[in-house]
Amino acid sequence: MTPIRRASRSAHRARGERRSWTGFPPGVFAGFLAATILLGIMLSWALNLSVEMDAPATQNVADSNPAPGTDNSGLPVLTEYTIGAEVQNLLDTGSLQTPATFDVTECLKSLSSNESVLMLEQVSWGGDENAWLLVLDEHNLTQVRREGGEVSATVVRSTCGRDADGASAPLFSARVLVDPKS
Repeated sequence: MTPIRRASRSAHRARGERRSWTGFPPGVFAGFLAATILLGIMLSWALNLSVEMDAPATQNVADSNPAPGTDNSGLPVLTEYTIGAEVQNLLDTGSLQTPATFDVTECLKSLSSNESVLMLEQVSWGGDENAWLLVLDEHNLTQVRREGGEVSATVVRSTCGRDADGASAPLFSARVLVDPKS
């Protein structure tokens, strides 16, 4: 009777049972790799298809706005969801409008605000109300741009500071976290 010996690796290889460096047979590893690549291509195609389907249908030129997020007069249309991005954009670009018919000082007095105006922009609030976005803070604009942090964003009517009934009540006010300008 001969003792039972275990087959060595060379005996397995001689019989065609090769293993790759991953521990799987080469055929299984190649199949897994092919399936992974195919899945990646399918997901990429599905993502591309979903983005194309979400695109708005073509519009007439007369019906289209001059730029995304603006009304027909070119003013940015703000909501409570887009105000943070608009404040960040204002601080990054540094565009400061000089209002001709809007008295910022009287408006701040009527709001009882002790903060200084960093930026202001004429906007359209809620689609059709002519308003102003005031970006306020105790610090100066240079410091806020350099360090970021929280600023006050207040949307007021264009009649703010006048003696009209309810003119000084803000349409929206919130604290907005802004990133430092890079």
